[in-house]
Amino acid sequence: MDLNLPEKKLVIAPASLWKRMLAFGIDLLVINFFILSLFSPVAEALVDTADFASVYNFIQSGAAQSEALAFAFLLVALMAWAYFALMNYASGQTMGCLIMNLYVVEHKGQDFMRPKLWQCFLRNMFTIPVFPFVFFLVIDPIYLIFARKGQRFTEWVSSTRVVEMFEL
Repeated sequence: MDLNLPEKKLVIAPASLWKRMLAFGIDLLVINFFILSLFSPVAEALVDTADFASVYNFIQSGAAQSEALAFAFLLVALMAWAYFALMNYASGQTMGCLIMNLYVVEHKGQDFMRPKLWQCFLRNMFTIPVFPFVFFLVIDPIYLIFARKGQRFTEWVSSTRVVEMFEL
């Protein structure tokens, strides 16, 4: 018996801001659990207390261990950058995007395609805590709020978007 039902239609829409923020929060929890937990014993071995003032004073003291702490911090940031970029490239989703049903796509005109590797690394430069990339921590959210297309600045530069997909 053939029912001759209409085919399902896929609708792609820009992701809502609250879903993007929640997905990013989930990703930060994933990074905290998998990446930061690996480096916390190193930081605790180098610095006696974990409050900001003592870490700042430790780094300012010029001790040889402060260079090791700075290197570990940079390594954590690079691993976070790789997490976002490689997950976006491999599946179009990070863990947060997967839970919130969001996708990262390359956007050219009316076409949506899987992003290229260089686009994934470019759109996630905000995770690198080195000058001049730290400016993206401020520029990206402001641009996202005021841009008409709901893109961060680095998404606009990399021609990528975060979208939701619905089946109708």
